[in-house]
Amino acid sequence: MQATLNPRITRRLLAAWLLAALPAFAGQEEAEDAMTALLFDSEDIHAEEVVYTVSPKGVVNVTLDDGVPEALADRFIERLRSHPDIAGANINSADICVDIKR
Repeated sequence: MQATLNPRITRRLLAAWLLAALPAFAGQEEAEDAMTALLFDSEDIHAEEVVYTVSPKGVVNVTLDDGVPEALADRFIERLRSHPDIAGANINSADICVDIKR
């Protein structure tokens, strides 16, 4: 006896999986909102020390002010890397050039 999957259940499972995966497919608007929130919540790095652009695919290109200490920059990079709405980031400063991809 062979078990078959009910097509209705299969479609529902697929829809549930796609909805759960939505943050992984974040785009420009989600990444822009994430950067705004990160900069607003950051006590270490202030908006005037960061210049950034966001690609349509949700990759953030960030240039940090030369006065940002390396330890603070590393902490900020880690927050970018771990944010689910940021697909990747390119970080630049006089001392740092890191390409972050997931």
